[in-house]
Amino acid sequence: MAPHSIRGGFMLLRRATGPIRGRVTPPPSKSITHRALVAAALGRGITRIENPLDAQDTRLTAMALSALGAHVVREEGVWSVTGFRRGVRGELLPAGRLSGAGAATQARGNRDPVVLDLGNSGSSLRFLLPLAALLDRPVVLDGSARLRQRPAAVQAMALRALGAQVDELGEPGCLPLRVRGPLCGGEVVVDAGGSSQIVSGLLLAGAALPSPLTVRATALSSRPYVDLTVAVMQDFGCHVERVESAAWRVHPGAPGGPVGEKSARHGAGTRETRGAGKPVRTTGNAVDADSGGPFHYRVEADASAAAFLLAAGVVTGGRVLVEGVGTDSSQGDVVFLDLLARMGCDVTATCTTLAASGPPTMGLSADLNATPDLVPPLAAVALLAPTSSRLTGIAHLRVKESDRLAALAGEFSRLGGQVAAGSDELLITAPAPLSGAAVSAHGDHRIAMALAIVALRVTGTDL
Repeated sequence: MAPHSIRGGFMLLRRATGPIRGRVTPPPSKSITHRALVAAALGRGITRIENPLDAQDTRLTAMALSALGAHVVREEGVWSVTGFRRGVRGELLPAGRLSGAGAATQARGNRDPVVLDLGNSGSSLRFLLPLAALLDRPVVLDGSARLRQRPAAVQAMALRALGAQVDELGEPGCLPLRVRGPLCGGEVVVDAGGSSQIVSGLLLAGAALPSPLTVRATALSSRPYVDLTVAVMQDFGCHVERVESAAWRVHPGAPGGPVGEKSARHGAGTRETRGAGKPVRTTGNAVDADSGGPFHYRVEADASAAAFLLAAGVVTGGRVLVEGVGTDSSQGDVVFLDLLARMGCDVTATCTTLAASGPPTMGLSADLNATPDLVPPLAAVALLAPTSSRLTGIAHLRVKESDRLAALAGEFSRLGGQVAAGSDELLITAPAPLSGAAVSAHGDHRIAMALAIVALRVTGTDL
């Protein structure tokens, strides 16, 4: 396959010259990297996060944690995190001299706010907003024009209910927000139909509270990501449990470092917990917090990124095997293999690999509420399938880095596809005669990758 080329400000996406075959290791998991960073910052001592994803969003989270008082050193292949300073009762202490972050101001005492620029990272926002409320000093969170459009009202109301002060400095329910603790334990009810990260952010912060925190969700999308948060927190020694179908309780006791034996993935033996109705395997690392040595935590490959690599193979009639993530993973997006099987692809899996062969022989109807990041790669495969597809339960895609429903429908239609976006669904009529055109990623990497998959079968696509 010829490399892509830049022409007049556009990237010319090359059509594949034949089936794509091979073995590949996806980049490290962004979701696990975010969660491990926050857990390490709340922990005591030093954590060495091995194989982190070094990308814009995770760098923003790391720099913001440094601004809030943790110490993050980023080196190739390993990020070292020293947790927040604590008082005699275990409470988080205000940061001293602040070092640079996505835009941290220098603050004096407890009066001047720390200002965090979170760019376009929705994950950073969901995880850092509750974290900022742990500190008895003002913190202002802001971001890009798109991030300012994304709703933050539910999380702000939850923090207020738990005792934090949250002020809206711009449009109601949106960034910029000024937050100040302290945050208390108790019980809070949230509508997480727009983002499961609302629950995840509260649970992570709850590990540093002086009393238990129970989070109940009246609506919940992307449930496997909450299970992933619980798995990572348990890896770090937190006592967190699911008490009802959509309710979780985290008990006092800041993360003390990964627990368990080493394994091939995170370090030795595994333990199994149950979340969202299916086993979630978690692993950790057995370094004693009292030994004085650093904790080690290894991040596995990204299942969401693996989906695009598998899609590239099947749409060209080839076979791709991805290494570093498999059936042992606690990432919900490993179900992409099951979706490809429903489309007639041949699939195989081990505890550490996923493989798929194409081409797809049919479309499918699937509810993707639990795995919204699979919509772009699955929609690309569906566009190239011989029969039509319907993807449902995905209204929350309208408030991601872009309006992903509108972006996919609009850009696929530019290429000749017959694609319609409903309020919470994507209807893809196939087959359709496709031809090259100039398309836009809408500033969203998942839209760009979906278009790149389609371009493997369509000549003359400019991105």
